[in-house]
Amino acid sequence: MKINQNILSQLKDFGRDMEDFHDSYAVDGLVMAQGFVDGVHDSDGHFVAGILAEGERPVWLMALDLMWVLWLDDRIDTCTTSGQLVDWNFLLYPETQSTISAEGRSFIKICEHMEKAAFTRTAFVAWKDSAVALFRAYHANWLLSSNQRSWGYAEYLENGEISVTMPHFLTATSLACDYAMESRQDALFLRIVKNLSLAARLQNDLASAEKERSVGDRANAVLLIEAFTTSAQSREFVRAEQLSYEKMLLRDLALLPPGDPIIQLAKIVLAMMDVFYKIPRERYLLSPK
Repeated sequence: MKINQNILSQLKDFGRDMEDFHDSYAVDGLVMAQGFVDGVHDSDGHFVAGILAEGERPVWLMALDLMWVLWLDDRIDTCTTSGQLVDWNFLLYPETQSTISAEGRSFIKICEHMEKAAFTRTAFVAWKDSAVALFRAYHANWLLSSNQRSWGYAEYLENGEISVTMPHFLTATSLACDYAMESRQDALFLRIVKNLSLAARLQNDLASAEKERSVGDRANAVLLIEAFTTSAQSREFVRAEQLSYEKMLLRDLALLPPGDPIIQLAKIVLAMMDVFYKIPRERYLLSPK
């Protein structure tokens, strides 16, 4: 894949004011966004078409959102392991806080950009609301990882639907491409979002389990199941669960009318996850001892 250097330069410029920002966030965000739009070959070599949005604007907006989420996710992890404080007050209650932290500054900046870029006010509000929901899910995982909360597998998955960022990413894509997905509340569409999110959550957990084990992070399905069985059996169980969610997702996608944008978007997300998690990445490797 040839990376769009113009968009990459804009992403780096945007990230310059973000504390502890690394160019890898811009690169990963852009690679994913371009894959979602242009299509990608999965790990078996089969080409999966993208959503074919026209122009640089959708790619730029999707890449910007992905870059910001990757940065925020890593910042929370880094602050947790180093003992630094995450500004949860701002992230959980952004409308009531006046103290501006690195987290707060980044959210205000991306909000300003997304609000200007949105085709409708409704699309921007949905994007912003989904971001705050994501913050709350991150906070809940943080409480679990810091032994301030105890969860079973089902409770973890309920939060994992949101913490994997998929519902938020769908609102970002809808904003970028004018899909108006925020207006869709029918049972079939909501089930599709749920199964796509859970498939992504478990795929992420399979990829990151060993890194999270090494730093004592308990917010991972594989590690939670290990309380009842062996590590190998836990991985087998989570993988089977992940494939089941994919199977249910594909079944529901077949019920939609041809041309519904969520069909190809969901399929390219599955393909991109397949590629993204099978390529060794620093964020999923064991931390140095």
